[in-house]
Order: sequence, then C-alpha cells, then structure tokens
Amino acid sequence: MKRVASKTIFAVCLLLCMAACGGTDPLVGTWKDTNEDGLTIVFTQDKKFEISSESGTMLTGTYEADSEVLQLHCDQAQLQSGPWSIQDNLLTLTLNNSVHQYERQTTNQ
Repeated sequence: MKRVASKTIFAVCLLLCMAACGGTDPLVGTWKDTNEDGLTIVFTQDKKFEISSESGTMLTGTYEADSEVLQLHCDQAQLQSGPWSIQDNLLTLTLNNSVHQYERQTTNQ
C-alpha cells in the first residue's frame, strides 16, 4: 500500500513539475462534473477556459495555476481561486469553500 501511495505522489509531483517548467499543462482538456449538474470545463493551451452547461456557455476567461492554487480570471464574474489537484483522471477544485470534482473527457485542447 505504501508503494502505491508513493508512486501516486511521485506521479502527481511529476505532473506539477512539468507544468511549472513549461511542459504539458495537466489541466488542458475537457472535464465534466461528476454530479448531475451537467457542467463542463474546457482548459486550453493558451491559458483560456470555458465553463458550460447543457444549456450553453456560462463563464469564460483565462486561468493561472501553480502547484497549489488555480485562479480563474472570469470575463463575467469576480476572480475565483482555490486549491486544486488531479489524481488519475479526476480534477478536484475548491472554490468559495465548495469542493467540485470533474472527470477528464479529453486532453490537448
């Protein structure tokens, strides 16, 4: 069990280091929420994002991410920021003290 946890921690650190060093951004791609809200987030290589629901686009803007905090600079709302992590294909964001989870749908947008 320790070996699996160590490998997982190493993989997460490697992904975050690659993002920090100009490597592949682990956020890039399409993510769909894991509940029934029907929300989708698309992060692109040029640091833009779009949040949409089944009825259309809700928020757009740019983003910045370091190893601990994701900042969403929204065109239509106030800045949103909070801790984030990716484990396997699950993105966990905490925004406004609310935890949101999204499953990876595609990569390399």
